[in-house]
This record gives sequence, structure tokens and C-alpha cells, in this order.
Amino acid sequence: MSQPSTAVVSELVQRFAAGAQVDETIGAGAPFLVAIDEPVIYAGTAGGGPGEYAASSNPAVPNVHEINMIPSGQILVAFWQPLDNVSALSSFSFVDVQPFSSHDVKLYISSPGVDARLRIKITVLYIPDDAPGVASAAH
Repeated sequence: MSQPSTAVVSELVQRFAAGAQVDETIGAGAPFLVAIDEPVIYAGTAGGGPGEYAASSNPAVPNVHEINMIPSGQILVAFWQPLDNVSALSSFSFVDVQPFSSHDVKLYISSPGVDARLRIKITVLYIPDDAPGVASAAH
């Protein structure tokens, strides 16, 4: 599957942030879709339940968690934002999310070792394998 240019992806992110609908198109008419996950990240002893991701207690070395976001297609861009308990954000030294594979993102989190919980929203923009004009990738 061919990747759209950085400029096209940047434009998509800007349009999505401005309220674009999921039927927007990329390149030669291939639609992009949006997938959202809302996991809890935690530091110290403030979590550990199903679907919760632990921060490392070393601010310089984040824990890395792989999260499957879509069943098929190609993730173009991923970003995150705090959702609930936003005041706990200052208890985390580092939070980042990056596309890792066609279907997954990597979540990086660290903390100085304090107890904290924060629900975040991870959003990915992706092109489905069956989109018009997109060659299907073998998975």
C-alpha cells in the first residue's frame, strides 16, 4: 500500500481537528477513517486493572505498550489527549503515542514514581484495506 505524503497527512490532521467528517478523502479518492481508544494510564500503585497501562517509575525511560487499534488497513497518524482526571497529567513525565505497524500504536509513558491515574483518548487516522484505489496488503 502506498503511503500518502507528509503534507497530505498534515492536511488531514488539520481538517480532522477542525471537525472534518470521516468520509474525507486522501489522494485519488481513498477515504480515511478514524479509530479511537480510551485507555487508563497509571503511575505507582494507582491502577493495574484490565485495559490499564503502567508508566515506568523512571522519568527518563518510559514503559512501552503496544495497542492494536484497527483490524486492517494502514495507520497514517496517531495522537493522544487527556480525557478524564486531567489534573493528574502533571504526575506523568512523558506520554506519547506513535504508529508502530499497520494496525498498532506504541504508547510510551513514564512518571517520577508518584501515584496517579489518567484516562487518555488515542485517535488514529487510517486508510482501510478495502478503500477504493488502495491496494490490499497481505496481513
